Amino acid sequence: MSSPAITLFSPGDARDVTAWSGVPYGIATGLEQAGIRVYRENLEPGPIAAWARDRMLNALKRIERRHRRVGDLLLLAHEFAQARLAAARVRRACRRHSDVAFNLFLSYTVCSRGISDQPYALYMDQCYEELLSKQPGRPYGKRDRYLVGVQRANLEGAQVVFSTGTHCINYLRERYGLANVHGDPLYGINLYGYSGSPGENLCQKERSGSILFVARDFYERGGDLLVGAIDRLKSKGESRVVVDIVGPTRVAEWDRPWVKWHGQLRKDLPSQAREFWGLMEGARLFVMPCRTGPLPGVIREAQYVGTPVITANVWNSEQVIENGRTGLLVDGQSAEDYEAAITAALDDSLWRWLAEQGHRAVLTATWSHAGHGMVEALWEARSCEQGPFQGAGAS
Repeated sequence: MSSPAITLFSPGDARDVTAWSGVPYGIATGLEQAGIRVYRENLEPGPIAAWARDRMLNALKRIERRHRRVGDLLLLAHEFAQARLAAARVRRACRRHSDVAFNLFLSYTVCSRGISDQPYALYMDQCYEELLSKQPGRPYGKRDRYLVGVQRANLEGAQVVFSTGTHCINYLRERYGLANVHGDPLYGINLYGYSGSPGENLCQKERSGSILFVARDFYERGGDLLVGAIDRLKSKGESRVVVDIVGPTRVAEWDRPWVKWHGQLRKDLPSQAREFWGLMEGARLFVMPCRTGPLPGVIREAQYVGTPVITANVWNSEQVIENGRTGLLVDGQSAEDYEAAITAALDDSLWRWLAEQGHRAVLTATWSHAGHGMVEALWEARSCEQGPFQGAGAS
């Protein structure tokens, strides 16, 4: 009997560990480890087309800020055009892979509804209406209503809906009354390029003064709050602490002698992977003062290598941090709040407790574990309607 097959549609190449923080790559490998044949289909256009699309989208958003009604109509037209292009890519892929048991989309906006009779499942971190709900007072435009409607229809037609966190799971169930939402968050740690032995270097980490910040957006993830907190510690005589920043381009306003900007570090490039994991393993603390959720997966990477995490208490129901045991959650949004948390975590006994418990908490948070959980849910959904979970080509 041949293995069942799934076509994975992802925003980025699922063969590239750097695409969408390694999520497509992680899901593809997790499904394969669960015994599934995976056809990888990239929902993104080529680099030049993607660049042109993003430039156009940014230009239309600028128009919307100045001329809301005109900009809104232009953005709606842009969404129509993108939907037609995506549908064409999905249609071609469904014709190529007619032997699959499921189409799995890492998107709530794109699916094979109305294109193929193959059942489909969806996976994402949040839906568009949930994103809008975090912007109180913003009136819905035509584009917003269009995207909310598309996603709702896709979600209602899916065999199974997956998400990375319980916040989104609860939102989909309560807002839309969906019964097809899988109850457990499914997410894995992107350990690509890591060859160390977590837990063996705690004594070395305990002597470190490095506080690590990893993000793409410096302000959204609160890099300014972190540097401000260390400013306050420095003024009180804390001389050994330094800040290592990975991801954002250098922001001159926040330059300090004790701040080192490492830029982007790719895990698929051996020298950069060594630098990234060296910073992770060598850090005393991982601090990310997020201004909003959901929490990024890099937090689990820090926990895995035994680096205690301090982050914001945002979207509390979905937190991967148990405050005081696997990390510290900060309720406030000021440099003073993070100064207090960092000071507490520098205490040797609390620090070691957080390092050990944080590591233990994420040992099962692997893509293999997520892949097996996804297959079980898909198998159950398929069995309810069409018998055992086997691809059309299985014998």
